[in-house]
Amino acid sequence: MHFIELLLGLSVFTFIFSLIPLLYIKNNKIKDWVLTISAISIILIAMCLYLYICNALMTCITIWFGNW
Repeated sequence: MHFIELLLGLSVFTFIFSLIPLLYIKNNKIKDWVLTISAISIILIAMCLYLYICNALMTCITIWFGNW
């Protein structure tokens, strides 16, 4: 669980700070790399949120049926 939270925080941090230099970069190759990093960060954010929600649901189900 802590790994998911850590990965989510790092991917959000990477996404935010990879968009800032796009305004100032003139080189197209560097812009392509930054956009690739941003796209990977968005995919990681979506994956982490999905895993976080699934983990929470499984915990709720385990607690609910564990009390029977």
